[in-house]
Amino acid sequence: TTRKFHFTVYGKNTSAKVSDSISTQYPVVDHEFDAVVVGAGGAGSRAAFGLSEAGFNTACITKLFPTRSHTVAAQGGINAALGVVPGLYACGEAASASHGANRLGANSLLDLVVFGRACALSIAETCKPGEVVPPIKENAGEESVANLDKLRFANGSTRTSELRINMKTMNHAAVAHAREDFKERIDEFDYSKPLQGQQKKTFDEHWRKHTLSYVDKKGKVTLNYRPVIDTTLNEE
Repeated sequence: TTRKFHFTVYGKNTSAKVSDSISTQYPVVDHEFDAVVVGAGGAGSRAAFGLSEAGFNTACITKLFPTRSHTVAAQGGINAALGVVPGLYACGEAASASHGANRLGANSLLDLVVFGRACALSIAETCKPGEVVPPIKENAGEESVANLDKLRFANGSTRTSELRINMKTMNHAAVAHAREDFKERIDEFDYSKPLQGQQKKTFDEHWRKHTLSYVDKKGKVTLNYRPVIDTTLNEE
């Protein structure tokens, strides 16, 4: 399989241009550049512009073939009760329910800067030196450890690699970008019109929803949905 690239070159002292350097070889490297950003997402593109503004001769390379979303987009999450747990702090990847092309770059770092500071200020306000740690149950955490041990010490006949292949959904339900179908996707409201007077569509009529899957003891899978939360739990 051959892969083509085209170069979009940005330089501080030269006007932006598209070069004639097109090749079927992978990878393509021109050493006339100080920095080369390959297949840049949101964070990579911002880095490329930053390097360019700093005076580096920067090449931003875009792949000219369809790409699929990162596999992490298929991992989903855990359905949990909503609420605030006193004394529990999380930011960055640990606190995010959103996955995207630049989540490892911009989102987590910004979370650490903004919410990491907020966590520290809250801890300093609520926790005082010398405070006694509340007692916990003697068997606290044993259920979680037992769940892990059940997997660690399982002695089945199916190899992990075989199980992984059987659980994959990429063969028949790949996460892919199809730009044209954006026009046909239906949201819970028609945001191109005033929301006043509109009735919210049901789950089976729009795409803005979380899909929940349940497996019973007999292995039967059922699907359900929950709404996407667009508001904060509180104003703090």
